Amino acid sequence: MLCGSEVGAQVPSGADWRYAQTITIDTTAGGANVPENVESYPLAVVLEKGRFDFSQAREDGADIRFFNAAGNALPHAIELWDRESGSAAIWVLVDLIRGNSRDQSIVMRWGHPGAPDISDSKTVFKRAHGFVGVWHLGEDGNIEPLGYKDSSDHEAHGTGVGMMPGSRVDGRIGKGTHLDNPAGQDTARWIRVTGEKATQFNPGPPITVSIWALGYSYPIRSYETMIAKGDTSWTLQRVQYGPGGGAQKIAGQGYQTCVRTPAYHLCAYNFAGQGLVTKEWLHFMVVYEEPGMKLYINGELNASASAGPWNKGDHDLGIGNQTQNLAGRRQWDGILDEARVMQAARSRSWAKLDYESQRQAPTLLKFGEVRSMR
Repeated sequence: MLCGSEVGAQVPSGADWRYAQTITIDTTAGGANVPENVESYPLAVVLEKGRFDFSQAREDGADIRFFNAAGNALPHAIELWDRESGSAAIWVLVDLIRGNSRDQSIVMRWGHPGAPDISDSKTVFKRAHGFVGVWHLGEDGNIEPLGYKDSSDHEAHGTGVGMMPGSRVDGRIGKGTHLDNPAGQDTARWIRVTGEKATQFNPGPPITVSIWALGYSYPIRSYETMIAKGDTSWTLQRVQYGPGGGAQKIAGQGYQTCVRTPAYHLCAYNFAGQGLVTKEWLHFMVVYEEPGMKLYINGELNASASAGPWNKGDHDLGIGNQTQNLAGRRQWDGILDEARVMQAARSRSWAKLDYESQRQAPTLLKFGEVRSMR
């Protein structure tokens, strides 16, 4: 079966793809250990030269295709296809990932030089499924207006601030952005998302925010921000408080998420959970569902808090910095990847699946033998 953009076109039939491979999705305890079903999920499929022969596909990967067990084509988007190095990162929209199951699979096909390129991120990350901002952050450092693309069909593109060429580095999936912000540097480097579309990033309806972050250092300042709508709305950051510090009088350092209430900041801390680390990828996901918020780190619930009502500030979204306190030196020093804002309250199983499917050496996907179809 052909994808919607291929229907009616003069293209080869499915039998004309030369190679096929079954990919099993294992959410049992022996795999990713995801207990519940997850709907409309963009699945990361990472290919490496040790298990995929890039010479069998088109130079740009345009002939790659994915199908479910019933033979129905699945939308996909190629984030990275590097034939020379032998690496690729592809996002595949799966209608339902079954929890606690190893009986689900998809089929990948490739090997047809005449197949049209149907990779389309807007069909994978759709507003209808809650995505209002998906930044792969794979662009090289630039300050061009709207130079950092939102891969969702919301198209809330970002603009680099102080970004420099050479900041495109290996990310957790595909490429990410290197924010070089050590102590003592005069120029902050980060990404701003502004305009009317940024109003969709406030809670009202529930929202979920996620990001992969690797810290190089934690300079001597109170905050390093991964992603934030600002102190007037919500933040996700590293924090350090001295004795009696913080709106809730908690001393220590760790990762936190906060929202603004009319009286004070309400924060969920994980000081007793995930410790501060450097040169190590961590996956963060926060669910803002007034009056409660939940902070997940590496797929596990680390902290929560509840109180209301919440303010909905009008500041821009900052990836790697806060936008309402630019003199406060709150930027991230390290690499960020896969920043997302979703108008939905994602589940614990979503957090677990996000981490398990995208972490280093994932156990979710089992790649079968390559089959020649000719």
